[in-house]
Amino acid sequence: MTTRNLFLLIYSLIIFSYSVENLPASDIWESLGPEGGSISAIACAKADTQIIYVATGDGVYKSVNGGKSWQRSCNGLRNLSISSLAIEGNKIYAGAADGVYKSIDEGGTWERSSEGLMDVTCLAISPTEPNVIYAAVGITQSEIFKSMDYGESWSSVDGSLGKGRFYSIAVHPQNSD
Repeated sequence: MTTRNLFLLIYSLIIFSYSVENLPASDIWESLGPEGGSISAIACAKADTQIIYVATGDGVYKSVNGGKSWQRSCNGLRNLSISSLAIEGNKIYAGAADGVYKSIDEGGTWERSSEGLMDVTCLAISPTEPNVIYAAVGITQSEIFKSMDYGESWSSVDGSLGKGRFYSIAVHPQNSD
């Protein structure tokens, strides 16, 4: 290594370490929880942006103060490994390996809202018709299901989409079909 290259390397390291030490405090992240493992989904209430729900491998957690503190919200969940969340008003839907769960009391209690749906990877609620919910299912065989009655009954939308896994799903803002 030449003297010039060595000088540039040392100079760069000094500048870099000075820059890192002098970062403003707003650029530093602090973990506020929850302590339930990796977060697989996050959803915020429209009516109150301080209310946040997160899905983890250990169930659903709820914050009512913008994420400063968390409470576990799993009463009635048989499967705690939740992959997706969707909120409309006081109704929260959670997708899991054994189907869709629904809470009608802002996460206080949950009940299974689907028979026959397995491996639910993502959910979406129509922005104009809150009774219309979509669930993407399948890890080895992908399929989309639709509920037109707040998750009480489900029907296949388009049969099989082939092999693969959904990671996200959305409903068009003007057309829930």
